[in-house]
Amino acid sequence: MEANECTCTLKNLTPGSAYTFKVAAFAKDGDDTLYCAGDAITLQTRPSASRLLDIDNGRGKVWLKWSESKQAQGYAIFAATKVDGPYQEVATVKAGVTETTVKPLDEGVRYYFQVRAYITSIKGNRIYAEPSNIMYAVVW
Repeated sequence: MEANECTCTLKNLTPGSAYTFKVAAFAKDGDDTLYCAGDAITLQTRPSASRLLDIDNGRGKVWLKWSESKQAQGYAIFAATKVDGPYQEVATVKAGVTETTVKPLDEGVRYYFQVRAYITSIKGNRIYAEPSNIMYAVVW
């Protein structure tokens, strides 16, 4: 980084992992180096994204199956009645579960679905992966 830069981009970090960073400013004074260290901060990376693999409709319900995200602590399922949303969370499942049935849903309506793997941050908030691909089904 240059002396006047205030940002840094790190690549190839492990998905769903925590990293602790500490930034220190320094200046040269002849042969001496003066340091001023800041506080450490811990940040977490997103888990890897899942992919919707299959969908099936039924009477007032839709069944979904997706790929596993190894880092996920759970999955949130989102639905919308338009492909461009808005998407609302309609279900959550625990890590290791890669299929679920969403019900009750209105008959005759086309629903669009996507899944997002998540982890829980050290502060207790969800950190979501990028959304999966979108699949749809018409409920009967």
